[in-house]
Amino acid sequence: MRAFITLLLLAGCANPITNRVFLADLEFIDALPTRERHHPPSAIQNAPQGDAIVLPHAQSAANDLQRITDAIINVSESLAATMPQERSVTARKWDPVAVVSDNISLFWAKGQMVRSGDNTDITWTIEASDSSSGTWQLLGSGRHAPEGYGDFTWYLDVYTLLTDTEAEGGLKVTYDDFGLDGEQTATYEIGDALTGGEGQVWTTGADVLLGWNGHFQITNDGAWWPGWAHVVQMPEGGRAMGMLYTSNIDEISFKECWTSDGFNQWISGDSGIPSQGSEADCAVEDLFED
Repeated sequence: MRAFITLLLLAGCANPITNRVFLADLEFIDALPTRERHHPPSAIQNAPQGDAIVLPHAQSAANDLQRITDAIINVSESLAATMPQERSVTARKWDPVAVVSDNISLFWAKGQMVRSGDNTDITWTIEASDSSSGTWQLLGSGRHAPEGYGDFTWYLDVYTLLTDTEAEGGLKVTYDDFGLDGEQTATYEIGDALTGGEGQVWTTGADVLLGWNGHFQITNDGAWWPGWAHVVQMPEGGRAMGMLYTSNIDEISFKECWTSDGFNQWISGDSGIPSQGSEADCAVEDLFED
């Protein structure tokens, strides 16, 4: 066995170009959307539910995001699991690959990835069709830098045409593997949410932080109001802060904290927000303060 391993090592050393292609495999696959990089904060998704008010909203928003990212990752993993038809130090190209999942219809995807050389940005495109010989439409395209950051666009309208899911618009994603004190960060935007227009946006960080816009049932009257919130979930508990926009165009701010079991310790805010407990009792410090 030792002699066999020695022969393998010698063969590898004798063919450094082949070795570079194998090493490049890892770099190209890492440039595609991956489950490790694009997942909602598990600390929030798995947090116990008590009587905290904002936490269930955060978990619902995280689940909405996961339905989208799971669909994207299903496509990229289908390509990654298939040997590309063209494979070099600077490029990968996949002929049509079947994409199958328990909750989506069968469709086909093909992809191409290129870079100019070692340690340069990788750009990629993925096209999709309802058959291996059908009409191809651009499903996604992106860029990944060797430093670990990048961006991509995913065309949800095209995805909807090929599957039974409901989604529309273009999803814009930016990410940085080391963006928050060395931890992963990402922003997902549908429409023009970041510039004040219609749409949906999520931000994630370090597997414990989620920001999003949506509708919230927080005020004393039990009404649902549009707004935004940030939630952080730590082992000892969680914190939330955000803003609601009422029918009178009023801005109503709110803050809340809860225990590791998901039970409210304190909530406060502008007029209309419940007020109970004391901020001094919060298990998690206010990480949202400047």
